[in-house]
This record gives sequence, structure tokens and C-alpha cells, in this order.
Amino acid sequence: MSILSNSNSTTPPSTLVEDGLAVYEKLRATLESEHSGAFVAIEPSSGRYFLGETATAALVAARDAMPESLFFLTRVGRTSAHKIRRSWLTNQVIISPTDTDPTILQCGISLC
Repeated sequence: MSILSNSNSTTPPSTLVEDGLAVYEKLRATLESEHSGAFVAIEPSSGRYFLGETATAALVAARDAMPESLFFLTRVGRTSAHKIRRSWLTNQVIISPTDTDPTILQCGISLC
């Protein structure tokens, strides 16, 4: 899961995640049957959501529609939007879309 941050907001990230997950749970059946694998940006207060083939596409659509809002980002049918791993050969951190492997380290990502 990810958070698109807004420097003017005072919403704690934990509240944004909890509220975003609650909205996702309400939408789960519809989203997973029709949009599995897509990225979804959810504005928790209104329940509005925006879909995209990429995280960027979903967040751009959300920001265009609601420029002052914060969004909870996840991937439909997955446990998180991205996986994070480190390449020990190149010492680089690699962020990529998740797959369905439950052993992958998952965490929130703040996009500024």
C-alpha cells in the first residue's frame, strides 16, 4: 500500500491507511471481479476511487480530480501496491509492482 502525501495535510498516515483499507473492503467484491491487478487510489473521506494500469496513472487521475486530497493506494487483489527488495549485487533498492507471493516484504511508501 502507498500513500500520496500532501504537505498541507495533518492526517496521520496510520489513519489514512486504516480508512483506506476500510473503503477498499467495501469495494473489494466489485473491484476484484472487474479490475484485478489494477492500481486503485482511494480518497477515504468521500469513498471516491480512481483506477489505473500503473500506480502513477491511478494517482494522477486521483490528484487531477481531487487536488487537495490524500489517497490510499493499493493494487486490486493484492496485499500491497509494491514490493521492495535490495539487490545485494548492485546495492540498489528496487521497488516494483507486487505479485501474489505472500513472503515478499511489504510496507507503505510515501510519494512526495
